[in-house]
Amino acid sequence: MKPQVGDREQGLVLVVEKSDEASRETPSTEEALTKLAENNDAGGPSLIGRIVRWADNPFFLALLLFTIYMFPPFAGQGSDAMGNALVSYALYRGEGLELSGASGLKPGAAVPYYVVRVPLEKTGGFDPEGGDKLYSGFGVGPGIFAAPFTFLSSLFMDIRSFGDVFWAMKFASIFGVLLSALLLRAAFRKFTSANVALLAMFTYALGTNAYSLAAQELWQHSPSHLCLTAMIFFIVSAVKNPRFYAAAGCAAGCAFVMRPVNALVLVVFGFWLLWSNRKHFALFASAALPPVIFQFAYNWHALGSPLRFGQWAVARQFDAWGGSILDGGLGLLISPSRGLFVFSPIFLLLLLWLCPSVRAIARKTSAGNLSGTPIFALCLAAALVLYAIMVKRFDWHGGWSYGPRQILDAVPFLVVLLVPVYESALSVRFQRLMIALLLAASIFVHGLGAWCNWYGRTNNWYIEKEFSNHPEVVWSLEDSIIVYYVKNFRLKF
Repeated sequence: MKPQVGDREQGLVLVVEKSDEASRETPSTEEALTKLAENNDAGGPSLIGRIVRWADNPFFLALLLFTIYMFPPFAGQGSDAMGNALVSYALYRGEGLELSGASGLKPGAAVPYYVVRVPLEKTGGFDPEGGDKLYSGFGVGPGIFAAPFTFLSSLFMDIRSFGDVFWAMKFASIFGVLLSALLLRAAFRKFTSANVALLAMFTYALGTNAYSLAAQELWQHSPSHLCLTAMIFFIVSAVKNPRFYAAAGCAAGCAFVMRPVNALVLVVFGFWLLWSNRKHFALFASAALPPVIFQFAYNWHALGSPLRFGQWAVARQFDAWGGSILDGGLGLLISPSRGLFVFSPIFLLLLLWLCPSVRAIARKTSAGNLSGTPIFALCLAAALVLYAIMVKRFDWHGGWSYGPRQILDAVPFLVVLLVPVYESALSVRFQRLMIALLLAASIFVHGLGAWCNWYGRTNNWYIEKEFSNHPEVVWSLEDSIIVYYVKNFRLKF
């Protein structure tokens, strides 16, 4: 008779039906896991299996996600994202990476915080006659990434001012997140079933800040995610072809250019390769070097030192690391207006890593399909360092944004960690229901963030709650941004 898979006491038990003369027996965990994987891959004759086989097409998925991300049809940039648009606009104007002309600042005007004035020691109004130059306060990688979209948009619209590039920034952000989702799906398909890969991809694409923030305007996170997910894909692909370690290194180096804090991710994966295989490390490091050198050269040219980043120059205006570790550490996880588990409750399922069955699936995947590559341990380490570096920041809440923006770059790694959880849970009806409810809640919250107008002059949570003067409002359950926009929903038009 055909074996049946069940779940008992958080473990996997394979019950094999034999003839009347035979008795039941419980095979080894390895055999049970093998059968579970076969069952998931097969999809079965169920409706869900047929839907997965029909929908699991990259072109269909790209069209679907583009449509979802494109609407609401809102094109704007928050202050922290403004520097990226300025860089792209300056490149379009043929002015390189210096922003004086693109910014449109008149002599004597106040210099906005998202650009850096050189010489750094000068104060007062903008003085181009006195040699003032302006550079982005948030790096140049995202603006360079978006420049092709600005040039393409000029074929269809007349770009006369800085504000005209915002639609190009919208398309660039959509492209970055959309391709990130497809790269994650392609990576997952190398070590899990189509069902799980598709579910994990949609978790990333719709159940996280990738939807509500990164796909809506050009923050640093949009191209950063593209580079990080490309690195994950190439690391997994290198199991069969080690040459992909070079591609992974290049992607990691570009992630550093997009957002310098990603240097921590580069270090995590680099140290693992240095410890496990020096030839592979050489491929990884040599390919990562060119974008890293570019970033240091830009720092030196624009700001006077290879180690002086635009973010550092902006942070001089504030006590950047003067925040409370307790507030930042807990706030990024559970605060009503910024907590990861509040905005993406699907990540509560990561607690199931405490179950032996989930860890057994992860070990089997790493030892089997991934030939010993500890992808889950690496992703856990990457997510933890990206979280740890932000807990002491004074602006751990991310300013005028939505959800846990400061740890948004950890999201692709957290989604990878959900894969063995999904593999274990999908075999049990109650756990499938739990996944459905938590994912639906996550999609609702981030859909709300994508569609509500939290930049508007009216019905604005930040203005009404006086967030700039009272950032502690992020701890209020009654006044949380989610509750506010459920009650005061206005479209982004």
